[in-house]
Amino acid sequence: MLRRSVTRRDCKDDARRSWAPGLRQDNKTQATKMPCFPERSTYILRATPKRNRPMNKPCFTTPTIDFRSKLEFNIYCHGELLHTIQMASIFSDSKTFVDMKLKSLPNITLESFNQFMDTTSRNPTRDQVIEFVNKTFDPAGSEFENWEPNDWTENAEFFNHVRDVELKEWAKKLNALWKFLGRKIKDDVKNNPDLYSIIYVPNPVIVPGGRFREFYYWDSYWIVRGLLLSEMTETVKGMLQNFLSIVDEYGFIPNGGRIYYNFQSAKIFRTEGEKEAYYSELKAAAESGWDFSSRWFILNATNK
Repeated sequence: MLRRSVTRRDCKDDARRSWAPGLRQDNKTQATKMPCFPERSTYILRATPKRNRPMNKPCFTTPTIDFRSKLEFNIYCHGELLHTIQMASIFSDSKTFVDMKLKSLPNITLESFNQFMDTTSRNPTRDQVIEFVNKTFDPAGSEFENWEPNDWTENAEFFNHVRDVELKEWAKKLNALWKFLGRKIKDDVKNNPDLYSIIYVPNPVIVPGGRFREFYYWDSYWIVRGLLLSEMTETVKGMLQNFLSIVDEYGFIPNGGRIYYNFQSAKIFRTEGEKEAYYSELKAAAESGWDFSSRWFILNATNK
């Protein structure tokens, strides 16, 4: 997955609504336009979904699915509804709202929101926003059902190679976490995807935990390595099959399992040389302080 970052200076008009200028194209690849979120956006070269790919066409082109045309994009990704709710600061974590489930279809929700804004002279109080959200959305996490990996083992073989008593005990505690980090998406997400921000996958996954309830592309690489060490091969197989199903459906693997991540993808290293070159650039960026400065924080050095 090829990409390059662009700053706000590359974007036109309002950074939250404008689109970054297209990259130069050739006969093999085509760059999709990315929305310019504050400070930075990303160009991604995406693979065409397999079922829609003509045999005589290159495998990298613009995907056939445009998430910006989906109504839930106007709820979870941008628009007046998202702006109004997030600016009311009704949750301590800004990720909470965008992980909530709709109680009604997106078009009904947007119509209800417009009526709500009209009745409040388009300037609702914080309490009024709370009332609207409680009436219109279900809590974050409604998309999951309980699941515990059946291939988990208490005594993985690699424990036998850890001689230090304290390190072995620590490793066992880490191994036990797999049971609590498993998530299985309800079939209702598959049947009613417009009600959710999460991307449906058929098999259970291991998630990073905490506020990160969904799978993440880059995190999954390290999770899979740990699962293999813990001999949980069936769980790994299911996670890999999930990625294949996502590529077939969308043409690429997004950075995370939510529709608001559908314009970002993590870096894939095909060779050791690619990895070294990438980390050299990342190191230079970190030393400059440009991409990792407090400019990313909105309110009092928080991510709210």
